[in-house]
Amino acid sequence: MLTKKRIFGIVLAFFLLYGFFLVTTIPAAYIWAKIPAQDTITLTRISGTLWNGNASLHYGPLPPLPVSWKISPRLLWQGKVLLAFRVQEGRTDIDLGIAAAPWGAVQLMASGRLDATTVQPLLQTLNLRVPGHLEIRRVHVNIHGDEIRQADGTLHWSGGLVESTQSGNAFTINMPVLVGNLSHEEQRAILRIGREGDDQPVGEISLGPDGWARLQIMSHLTRAIPLPWNIPGRAGSILFTYEEKVF
Repeated sequence: MLTKKRIFGIVLAFFLLYGFFLVTTIPAAYIWAKIPAQDTITLTRISGTLWNGNASLHYGPLPPLPVSWKISPRLLWQGKVLLAFRVQEGRTDIDLGIAAAPWGAVQLMASGRLDATTVQPLLQTLNLRVPGHLEIRRVHVNIHGDEIRQADGTLHWSGGLVESTQSGNAFTINMPVLVGNLSHEEQRAILRIGREGDDQPVGEISLGPDGWARLQIMSHLTRAIPLPWNIPGRAGSILFTYEEKVF
């Protein structure tokens, strides 16, 4: 005999299962249509669901980039969110991951290869032609609240002939292979960039927990890279510093 309590349990289980079915099968295109339109980034040809799908990403002058995503329902059930994205276009193939927990911990992960031809339309707006490709090797940043607790990984650019076609300021630079090493020091994520095989950096980009980003160009740049200009500066000095609050 079915009691009121048992009937209530059956009805509740039905609605929970039905709700789970709706959430896991809701089209990603429906979700995107409810998000306010963005001026810089748009998605087209959206297929799949919120949990697993594909789309074409449009950003500025860049050609449409095929992207895919996947959300782990198992981790979501544990109160965590893991988003996995993949960008594939020509010789570009990049895997991106974002993991978040309710206590404020966020992890950012990236690996893959970015070919210069993918971003060349964007570089053309700056009157630049850049060859080669950038390898992203196990970049990992761990953020807890307002504190950066971990940053590691390597960026490796193949180098080549960089050309500027800007009127009145045209130049060519035969760039060597450059390596960027990401590290964590004094609560800052620091990317030191230098010529392959050279232990002295030519530049440094850092980001602190206060949201300030800093770019520094070192005087070693004039010795490590054959520049078409004569830039004065004593050894070991900083030629240029720029800071901006990014968040």
